[in-house]
Amino acid sequence: MRISKTAMRAMIPLATSAVLLSTAGVGSAAVPAGPAGERASAHGTDRSVTAVTDQLAKQFAGALGARDVERQVRESVNGGSGSTDLADLADRTRGLEHFARQVDRGNAAVLQARGLQDGAGSLIELRLGDDSMRDQVRKGEPLLVAGEADEDADTITAYDSRGRVHRLDARTVPGRVVLVVGIDGEKSLQAGLAQLRETLAQHGVNADVPAAAPGKADRGAGMRASGGYDATMMESARLKDDMEPWHKGGAEIYALVAGVNPNGQPQVDTVEMPYLDHDGETYNPHQILVNWSHFKFNAADVVMMEEDDTANYAELARTVAKALLVVIQQGQYVPLVEAVINAIPQGWFSDDHDYVDSWYTVQRHTAGQVRGAAGNGTLNLAPFYVGEL
Repeated sequence: MRISKTAMRAMIPLATSAVLLSTAGVGSAAVPAGPAGERASAHGTDRSVTAVTDQLAKQFAGALGARDVERQVRESVNGGSGSTDLADLADRTRGLEHFARQVDRGNAAVLQARGLQDGAGSLIELRLGDDSMRDQVRKGEPLLVAGEADEDADTITAYDSRGRVHRLDARTVPGRVVLVVGIDGEKSLQAGLAQLRETLAQHGVNADVPAAAPGKADRGAGMRASGGYDATMMESARLKDDMEPWHKGGAEIYALVAGVNPNGQPQVDTVEMPYLDHDGETYNPHQILVNWSHFKFNAADVVMMEEDDTANYAELARTVAKALLVVIQQGQYVPLVEAVINAIPQGWFSDDHDYVDSWYTVQRHTAGQVRGAAGNGTLNLAPFYVGEL
Protein backbone atom coordinates (compact mmCIF):
# COMPACT_ATOMS: atom_id res chain seq x y z
CA MET A 1 0.00 0.00 0.00
CA ARG A 2 1.55 3.31 -1.04
CA ILE A 3 0.25 6.66 0.19
CA SER A 4 1.89 9.98 -0.62
CA LYS A 5 3.37 11.92 2.26
CA THR A 6 1.03 14.83 1.61
CA ALA A 7 -2.06 12.64 1.76
CA MET A 8 -0.64 10.69 4.67
CA ARG A 9 -0.11 13.77 6.82
CA ALA A 10 -3.67 14.85 6.09
CA MET A 11 -4.86 11.60 7.61
CA ILE A 12 -2.96 12.10 10.85
CA PRO A 13 -4.99 13.78 13.60
CA LEU A 14 -4.17 17.48 13.76
CA ALA A 15 -4.04 17.50 17.56
CA THR A 16 -1.32 14.91 17.62
CA SER A 17 0.61 16.75 14.92
CA ALA A 18 0.46 19.90 17.03
CA VAL A 19 1.89 18.07 20.04
CA LEU A 20 4.88 16.90 18.03
CA LEU A 21 5.49 20.20 16.29
CA SER A 22 5.50 22.01 19.60
CA THR A 23 8.16 19.69 21.01
CA ALA A 24 11.48 21.50 21.16
CA GLY A 25 13.84 20.51 18.37
CA VAL A 26 11.50 18.16 16.55
CA GLY A 27 10.65 20.53 13.76
CA SER A 28 14.21 20.64 12.51
CA ALA A 29 15.62 17.28 13.49
CA ALA A 30 12.72 14.89 13.00
CA VAL A 31 12.59 15.59 9.26
CA PRO A 32 16.20 15.28 8.16
CA ALA A 33 16.43 16.83 4.72
CA GLY A 34 19.91 15.51 4.07
CA PRO A 35 22.03 16.44 1.08
CA ALA A 36 20.61 16.01 -2.38
CA GLY A 37 22.74 12.93 -2.86
CA GLU A 38 20.98 11.16 0.00
CA ARG A 39 17.57 11.64 -1.54
CA ALA A 40 18.88 10.59 -4.91
CA SER A 41 20.24 7.42 -3.34
CA ALA A 42 16.71 6.30 -2.44
CA HIS A 43 15.70 6.49 -6.09
CA GLY A 44 19.06 5.07 -7.11
CA THR A 45 18.36 1.99 -5.02
CA ASP A 46 15.07 1.55 -6.83
CA ARG A 47 16.76 1.83 -10.22
CA SER A 48 19.52 -0.61 -9.34
CA VAL A 49 17.17 -3.34 -8.07
CA THR A 50 14.72 -3.05 -10.95
CA ALA A 51 17.61 -2.90 -13.41
CA VAL A 52 19.00 -6.15 -11.98
CA THR A 53 15.68 -8.00 -12.27
CA ASP A 54 15.04 -6.66 -15.77
CA GLN A 55 18.48 -7.71 -17.01
CA LEU A 56 18.19 -11.17 -15.47
CA ALA A 57 14.71 -11.57 -16.96
CA LYS A 58 16.04 -10.79 -20.43
CA GLN A 59 18.95 -13.22 -20.06
CA PHE A 60 16.76 -15.94 -18.59
CA ALA A 61 14.18 -15.64 -21.37
CA GLY A 62 16.92 -16.27 -23.92
CA ALA A 63 17.96 -19.42 -22.09
CA LEU A 64 14.44 -20.82 -22.44
CA GLY A 65 15.21 -21.57 -26.08
CA ALA A 66 16.89 -24.77 -24.87
CA ARG A 67 14.31 -27.57 -24.50
CA ASP A 68 15.84 -29.12 -21.36
CA VAL A 69 16.00 -25.71 -19.65
CA GLU A 70 12.36 -24.92 -20.47
CA ARG A 71 11.20 -28.32 -19.19
CA GLN A 72 13.01 -27.84 -15.86
CA VAL A 73 11.63 -24.31 -15.50
CA ARG A 74 8.05 -25.43 -16.13
CA GLU A 75 8.36 -28.12 -13.48
CA SER A 76 9.82 -25.65 -10.97
CA VAL A 77 7.05 -23.04 -11.21
CA ASN A 78 4.14 -25.42 -11.69
CA GLY A 79 4.23 -26.98 -8.23
CA GLY A 80 3.87 -25.73 -4.70
CA SER A 81 3.79 -21.98 -4.28
CA GLY A 82 4.64 -21.27 -7.91
CA SER A 83 8.01 -19.77 -7.02
CA THR A 84 11.57 -21.01 -6.78
CA ASP A 85 14.95 -19.59 -5.78
CA LEU A 86 16.53 -18.44 -9.03
CA ALA A 87 20.11 -19.16 -7.96
CA ASP A 88 19.18 -22.68 -6.91
CA LEU A 89 17.29 -23.26 -10.17
CA ALA A 90 20.27 -22.08 -12.21
CA ASP A 91 22.72 -24.22 -10.23
CA ARG A 92 20.78 -27.43 -10.76
CA THR A 93 19.77 -26.88 -14.39
CA ARG A 94 22.13 -28.01 -17.12
CA GLY A 95 22.68 -25.24 -19.62
CA LEU A 96 22.35 -22.39 -17.10
CA GLU A 97 25.95 -22.40 -15.82
CA HIS A 98 26.76 -18.95 -17.21
CA PHE A 99 23.40 -17.57 -16.10
CA ALA A 100 24.06 -18.86 -12.56
CA ARG A 101 27.07 -16.56 -12.34
CA GLN A 102 24.92 -13.64 -13.52
CA VAL A 103 22.38 -14.40 -10.78
CA ASP A 104 25.11 -14.41 -8.13
CA ARG A 105 26.36 -11.01 -9.29
CA GLY A 106 22.84 -9.65 -9.43
CA ASN A 107 22.07 -10.87 -5.93
CA ALA A 108 25.23 -9.23 -4.59
CA ALA A 109 24.12 -5.93 -6.15
CA VAL A 110 20.65 -6.27 -4.58
CA LEU A 111 22.11 -6.96 -1.12
CA GLN A 112 24.39 -3.93 -1.37
CA ALA A 113 21.59 -1.66 -2.58
CA ARG A 114 19.36 -2.74 0.29
CA GLY A 115 21.98 -2.35 3.01
CA LEU A 116 21.95 -6.09 3.79
CA GLN A 117 24.80 -8.40 4.76
CA ASP A 118 26.02 -11.24 2.55
CA GLY A 119 24.61 -13.64 5.13
CA ALA A 120 21.11 -12.69 3.96
CA GLY A 121 21.62 -15.23 1.19
CA SER A 122 19.88 -15.43 -2.16
CA LEU A 123 16.90 -13.07 -2.46
CA ILE A 124 16.09 -13.34 -6.16
CA GLU A 125 13.29 -15.70 -7.12
CA LEU A 126 11.40 -16.84 -10.19
CA ARG A 127 7.63 -17.03 -9.79
CA LEU A 128 4.44 -17.33 -11.75
CA GLY A 129 2.96 -13.92 -12.44
CA ASP A 130 -0.41 -15.23 -11.25
CA ASP A 131 -1.69 -18.57 -10.03
CA SER A 132 -4.26 -18.61 -12.83
CA MET A 133 -1.42 -19.30 -15.28
CA ARG A 134 -0.73 -22.84 -14.01
CA ASP A 135 -2.97 -24.56 -16.56
CA GLN A 136 -1.21 -22.77 -19.40
CA VAL A 137 2.16 -23.85 -18.04
CA ARG A 138 1.03 -27.48 -17.99
CA LYS A 139 -0.33 -27.20 -21.54
CA GLY A 140 3.02 -25.95 -22.83
CA GLU A 141 1.90 -22.44 -23.73
CA PRO A 142 4.79 -20.08 -24.65
CA LEU A 143 6.55 -18.40 -21.73
CA LEU A 144 7.37 -14.74 -21.26
CA VAL A 145 9.79 -13.52 -18.59
CA ALA A 146 9.55 -10.09 -16.94
CA GLY A 147 11.56 -8.33 -14.28
CA GLU A 148 9.59 -7.06 -11.31
CA ALA A 149 8.72 -3.38 -11.83
CA ASP A 150 7.78 -0.79 -9.23
CA GLU A 151 4.20 -0.10 -8.19
CA ASP A 152 3.95 3.13 -10.18
CA ALA A 153 4.60 1.43 -13.52
CA ASP A 154 1.76 1.45 -16.05
CA THR A 155 3.44 -1.23 -18.13
CA ILE A 156 6.10 -3.84 -17.54
CA THR A 157 8.59 -5.22 -20.05
CA ALA A 158 8.57 -8.94 -20.77
CA TYR A 159 10.83 -10.98 -23.06
CA ASP A 160 10.35 -14.17 -25.03
CA SER A 161 12.96 -16.82 -25.86
CA ARG A 162 13.77 -15.10 -29.17
CA GLY A 163 14.60 -11.81 -27.46
CA ARG A 164 11.47 -9.99 -28.55
CA VAL A 165 10.03 -7.34 -26.23
CA HIS A 166 6.41 -7.43 -25.04
CA ARG A 167 4.74 -4.55 -23.18
CA LEU A 168 2.20 -5.73 -20.61
CA ASP A 169 -0.41 -3.87 -18.57
CA ALA A 170 1.01 -3.63 -15.04
CA ARG A 171 -2.45 -3.59 -13.44
CA THR A 172 -4.26 -6.33 -15.37
CA VAL A 173 -3.23 -9.97 -15.24
CA PRO A 174 -2.24 -10.92 -18.80
CA GLY A 175 -3.93 -13.77 -20.64
CA ARG A 176 -0.63 -15.59 -21.27
CA VAL A 177 2.06 -17.10 -19.06
CA VAL A 178 4.49 -14.63 -17.53
CA LEU A 179 7.32 -15.68 -15.25
CA VAL A 180 8.52 -12.87 -12.99
CA VAL A 181 12.10 -12.43 -11.83
CA GLY A 182 11.73 -10.59 -8.54
CA ILE A 183 12.67 -10.38 -4.88
CA ASP A 184 11.57 -13.03 -2.40
CA GLY A 185 9.57 -10.73 -0.14
CA GLU A 186 9.50 -13.00 2.92
CA LYS A 187 13.24 -13.70 2.93
CA SER A 188 13.98 -10.05 2.19
CA LEU A 189 11.78 -8.86 5.05
CA GLN A 190 13.34 -11.23 7.58
CA ALA A 191 16.86 -10.22 6.62
CA GLY A 192 15.90 -6.55 6.43
CA LEU A 193 14.30 -6.38 9.86
CA ALA A 194 17.31 -8.13 11.38
CA GLN A 195 19.51 -5.47 9.77
CA LEU A 196 17.16 -2.72 10.94
CA ARG A 197 17.31 -3.92 14.56
CA GLU A 198 21.10 -4.15 14.43
CA THR A 199 21.47 -0.66 12.97
CA LEU A 200 18.97 0.85 15.41
CA ALA A 201 20.96 -0.60 18.31
CA GLN A 202 24.19 0.85 16.88
CA HIS A 203 22.53 4.29 16.94
CA GLY A 204 21.20 4.13 20.48
CA VAL A 205 17.70 2.75 19.91
CA ASN A 206 16.77 -0.51 21.61
CA ALA A 207 15.17 -2.97 19.22
CA ASP A 208 13.52 -6.30 19.87
CA VAL A 209 10.95 -8.75 18.58
CA PRO A 210 7.73 -9.41 20.50
CA ALA A 211 6.90 -13.08 21.06
CA ALA A 212 5.54 -14.67 17.89
CA ALA A 213 2.55 -16.31 19.52
CA PRO A 214 0.75 -16.32 22.88
CA GLY A 215 1.95 -18.81 25.47
CA LYS A 216 5.59 -18.66 24.40
CA ALA A 217 8.17 -16.76 26.39
CA ASP A 218 9.78 -13.77 24.69
CA ARG A 219 13.26 -14.93 23.77
CA GLY A 220 14.40 -11.67 22.23
CA ALA A 221 17.48 -9.76 23.32
CA GLY A 222 15.48 -6.95 24.95
CA MET A 223 14.17 -6.51 28.47
CA ARG A 224 11.46 -8.74 29.93
CA ALA A 225 9.54 -8.84 33.16
CA SER A 226 10.53 -11.74 35.43
CA GLY A 227 7.86 -14.43 35.66
CA GLY A 228 6.11 -13.32 32.45
CA TYR A 229 4.83 -10.07 31.01
CA ASP A 230 1.72 -8.15 30.03
CA ALA A 231 1.11 -7.93 26.31
CA THR A 232 -1.38 -6.71 23.75
CA MET A 233 -2.54 -9.43 21.39
CA MET A 234 -3.63 -8.74 17.82
CA GLU A 235 -6.58 -11.09 17.48
CA SER A 236 -7.46 -10.04 13.93
CA ALA A 237 -6.28 -7.67 11.21
CA ARG A 238 -7.81 -6.39 7.98
CA LEU A 239 -6.57 -3.98 5.31
CA LYS A 240 -8.78 -2.18 2.82
CA ASP A 241 -6.13 -1.89 0.15
CA ASP A 242 -2.58 -3.15 -0.28
CA MET A 243 -2.28 -1.85 -3.88
CA GLU A 244 -0.06 -4.74 -4.96
CA PRO A 245 -0.13 -5.24 -8.77
CA TRP A 246 -0.06 -8.80 -10.11
CA HIS A 247 3.66 -8.80 -10.90
CA LYS A 248 4.68 -7.93 -7.32
CA GLY A 249 3.33 -11.04 -5.62
CA GLY A 250 1.78 -10.96 -2.14
CA ALA A 251 2.25 -8.00 0.19
CA GLU A 252 4.86 -8.28 2.96
CA ILE A 253 3.56 -6.35 5.96
CA TYR A 254 5.38 -5.48 9.16
CA ALA A 255 4.93 -3.07 12.04
CA LEU A 256 7.21 -0.83 14.08
CA VAL A 257 6.03 -0.52 17.69
CA ALA A 258 7.68 2.60 19.15
CA GLY A 259 7.88 4.00 22.65
CA VAL A 260 10.15 4.68 25.64
CA ASN A 261 11.78 1.76 27.46
CA PRO A 262 12.14 1.53 31.28
CA ASN A 263 15.57 3.19 31.06
CA GLY A 264 14.10 6.24 29.33
CA GLN A 265 15.56 5.32 25.94
CA PRO A 266 13.72 4.93 22.64
CA GLN A 267 12.43 1.43 21.96
CA VAL A 268 11.34 0.08 18.58
CA ASP A 269 10.00 -3.47 18.38
CA THR A 270 9.55 -5.09 14.97
CA VAL A 271 6.56 -7.33 14.23
CA GLU A 272 6.42 -9.44 11.07
CA MET A 273 2.98 -10.12 9.62
CA PRO A 274 3.65 -12.52 6.72
CA TYR A 275 0.05 -13.72 6.63
CA LEU A 276 -1.31 -10.32 5.53
CA ASP A 277 -0.98 -11.15 1.85
CA HIS A 278 -4.21 -9.74 0.46
CA ASP A 279 -6.46 -6.76 1.06
CA GLY A 280 -10.13 -7.15 1.84
CA GLU A 281 -9.55 -10.30 3.92
CA THR A 282 -9.73 -10.67 7.70
CA TYR A 283 -6.82 -12.56 9.25
CA ASN A 284 -6.88 -14.00 12.77
CA PRO A 285 -3.24 -14.40 13.82
CA HIS A 286 -3.60 -14.07 17.63
CA GLN A 287 -0.13 -12.53 17.53
CA ILE A 288 1.64 -10.47 20.21
CA LEU A 289 1.78 -6.88 19.00
CA VAL A 290 3.13 -5.13 22.11
CA ASN A 291 5.33 -6.57 24.85
CA TRP A 292 4.71 -4.12 27.70
CA SER A 293 7.84 -5.14 29.62
CA HIS A 294 9.75 -3.27 26.92
CA PHE A 295 8.03 0.06 27.62
CA LYS A 296 8.07 2.57 30.47
CA PHE A 297 4.75 4.32 29.85
CA ASN A 298 1.31 2.86 29.46
CA ALA A 299 1.30 3.77 25.78
CA ALA A 300 3.06 2.79 22.57
CA ASP A 301 2.57 3.69 18.92
CA VAL A 302 2.28 1.36 15.94
CA VAL A 303 3.30 2.16 12.36
CA MET A 304 2.40 -0.52 9.82
CA MET A 305 4.53 -0.67 6.68
CA GLU A 306 4.82 -2.73 3.53
CA GLU A 307 8.18 -4.02 2.33
CA ASP A 308 8.44 -3.54 -1.41
CA ASP A 309 11.89 -4.76 -2.45
CA THR A 310 13.97 -1.64 -2.94
CA ALA A 311 14.56 0.44 0.19
CA ASN A 312 17.76 0.35 2.22
CA TYR A 313 17.08 -0.99 5.72
CA ALA A 314 20.25 0.46 7.19
CA GLU A 315 19.27 3.93 5.96
CA LEU A 316 15.73 3.47 7.28
CA ALA A 317 17.09 2.57 10.72
CA ARG A 318 19.49 5.53 10.80
CA THR A 319 16.82 8.09 9.93
CA VAL A 320 14.27 6.62 12.35
CA ALA A 321 16.87 6.51 15.17
CA LYS A 322 17.79 10.15 14.64
CA ALA A 323 14.18 11.29 14.87
CA LEU A 324 13.30 9.18 17.92
CA LEU A 325 16.36 10.24 19.89
CA VAL A 326 15.31 13.88 19.52
CA VAL A 327 11.72 13.24 20.63
CA ILE A 328 12.61 10.95 23.55
CA GLN A 329 14.89 13.63 25.04
CA GLN A 330 11.75 15.31 26.33
CA GLY A 331 11.55 12.63 29.07
CA GLN A 332 7.81 12.10 28.76
CA TYR A 333 5.43 10.15 26.56
CA VAL A 334 4.98 11.80 23.19
CA PRO A 335 3.25 10.05 20.28
CA LEU A 336 5.99 8.82 17.96
CA VAL A 337 4.05 7.95 14.81
CA GLU A 338 4.74 11.19 12.99
CA ALA A 339 8.38 11.17 14.10
CA VAL A 340 8.82 7.76 12.47
CA ILE A 341 6.99 8.76 9.28
CA ASN A 342 8.78 12.09 8.89
CA ALA A 343 12.12 10.37 9.36
CA ILE A 344 11.68 8.45 6.12
CA PRO A 345 12.99 10.36 3.07
CA GLN A 346 10.34 11.56 0.62
CA GLY A 347 11.63 9.38 -2.19
CA TRP A 348 11.16 6.21 -0.16
CA PHE A 349 7.39 6.50 -0.46
CA SER A 350 7.68 5.44 -4.09
CA ASP A 351 7.72 1.64 -4.06
CA ASP A 352 9.99 1.32 -1.05
CA HIS A 353 8.89 0.99 2.57
CA ASP A 354 5.29 2.01 1.96
CA TYR A 355 3.15 3.49 4.70
CA VAL A 356 0.06 1.35 5.34
CA ASP A 357 -1.48 2.81 8.51
CA SER A 358 -0.73 3.88 12.08
CA TRP A 359 -2.25 3.56 15.54
CA TYR A 360 -1.62 6.18 18.22
CA THR A 361 -1.46 5.53 21.95
CA VAL A 362 -2.14 1.82 22.15
CA GLN A 363 -2.44 1.10 25.90
CA ARG A 364 -2.28 -2.02 28.07
CA HIS A 365 -6.04 -2.06 28.48
CA THR A 366 -6.86 -1.27 24.82
CA ALA A 367 -9.40 -3.83 23.65
CA GLY A 368 -11.75 -4.37 20.76
CA GLN A 369 -11.73 -2.93 17.26
CA VAL A 370 -9.33 -0.04 16.58
CA ARG A 371 -9.10 1.72 13.24
CA GLY A 372 -5.88 3.21 11.95
CA ALA A 373 -5.35 6.95 11.51
CA ALA A 374 -5.23 6.52 7.72
CA GLY A 375 -8.46 4.52 7.68
CA ASN A 376 -6.81 1.68 5.79
CA GLY A 377 -6.35 -0.88 8.56
CA THR A 378 -8.56 -2.31 11.29
CA LEU A 379 -7.18 -4.35 14.21
CA ASN A 380 -8.91 -6.20 17.00
CA LEU A 381 -6.76 -5.99 20.12
CA ALA A 382 -6.97 -7.66 23.52
CA PRO A 383 -4.87 -7.53 26.71
CA PHE A 384 -2.96 -10.78 27.24
CA TYR A 385 -0.58 -12.11 29.87
CA VAL A 386 2.34 -14.25 28.67
CA GLY A 387 3.37 -16.56 31.49
CA GLU A 388 6.89 -17.83 32.02
CA LEU A 389 7.60 -21.37 30.78
